[in-house]
Amino acid sequence: MSVRVLLQRCREMLDTVCALNHDLNGLRLRDMVTGLGVPTLNMADRLGRRGNEWHKTVYLQILTEEQAEEWSRAGMGAYPVMVRRWKPSTLEVGPLVELTLSALHKDQVAALKNEISTHYHVPVDQIELTAGLPANAWSKWPYTKERIELIDNVEFTSAGKVPPTGTFNGKLVYFRLSGEPIKQLNSDEKRAIRLKDSTVKCGESVSSRRPERPLRIQLSTSISDDFSMDP
Repeated sequence: MSVRVLLQRCREMLDTVCALNHDLNGLRLRDMVTGLGVPTLNMADRLGRRGNEWHKTVYLQILTEEQAEEWSRAGMGAYPVMVRRWKPSTLEVGPLVELTLSALHKDQVAALKNEISTHYHVPVDQIELTAGLPANAWSKWPYTKERIELIDNVEFTSAGKVPPTGTFNGKLVYFRLSGEPIKQLNSDEKRAIRLKDSTVKCGESVSSRRPERPLRIQLSTSISDDFSMDP
């Protein structure tokens, strides 16, 4: 079964079960891949190509009108990248924003910087990026970093670093501005911030647990067909 066909079935189920009517262009399927993030599945992909993990949960994303328009403007090869701004002078981490890039851009870092510049209204030449997160197999969703990690352990560079997959599809990237001063902290201040962040993180984890209603769609026949088509 192709991703497009599954999305069509999801659309029908949303209408039947949830009384929600969405255009197909406003729906996306996301996969949660260990060590890689939550990339969007391409419309032409086939679920059988997920190998032995074909049965794992895929996540349905309903785009806002603005997101759907951004996706349309990005054109072929469009994909999402999650971005958060880090302000080292005030120790503030901005809310998560999802920007849309195209995999067809030859320079993915430059494309990401341009999107960040447009969205945040900041100069392109001052943007410094982290590597795409997650960067290892033991990182867990939502792949965020605590503020002390951003100060002491996370590297920001102007050159950026494209993931081995060739795009930032499903990755989280932090950025900061090169001209912004870094607030100096002593060990006691760092300890207090670390404690506060860990407490907030635990609270957010509990409060964000909202039961989602799954759309159960029978795929067994189509999945078998997929495997028979694989080389």
